[in-house]
Amino acid sequence: MESQSEPSKDAKKHANVEQLAKLCNKISLEDEEDSRLVIEQGAEEERTNQQKWRLAGRFLSDRKVNFQAMQSTLSALWRPVKGVYIKAINPNLFLFKFFDELDLERVRKGRPWTFDRCILLKKHLQEDDEPTDAELFEIELWVQVYDLLTGLQSERVLREVGSFIGLFVEADDKNLDDD
Repeated sequence: MESQSEPSKDAKKHANVEQLAKLCNKISLEDEEDSRLVIEQGAEEERTNQQKWRLAGRFLSDRKVNFQAMQSTLSALWRPVKGVYIKAINPNLFLFKFFDELDLERVRKGRPWTFDRCILLKKHLQEDDEPTDAELFEIELWVQVYDLLTGLQSERVLREVGSFIGLFVEADDKNLDDD
């Protein structure tokens, strides 16, 4: 009695490789199949905007940051309408990429941001800036000045006070005397 044996694993692999090679030989680009890539209008503007809507940031700490916890916490705090992409560049340098200018501005102006009791130093990146080149040594803080006499509640006075303790950024118009 003769028994038929199953093809060996090597024979099956060889047959599959041959079949794949035949299929690959059938692939060809014809002259009418132009290899040009057409990019829709506005795609370059979108790419440029996404390059503008970026922050570099690091936490003022010697400890390693738990990336996943930080990513989850800041996303929940910021609640960006169109989302935020957070990438670890190195253990304590992060890229925050926003998909909408209003989301970026809300995070930039809402200060200071902290995670795990560590303050986030952040810098708005311009179009060609690299996160690794960002100087992250300063933070903007709101300073509230109490007991100013009524005549001294002006932006000029607040600018002088702010400049005395650091770099003056802006005054809250709601707390100034109407002149």
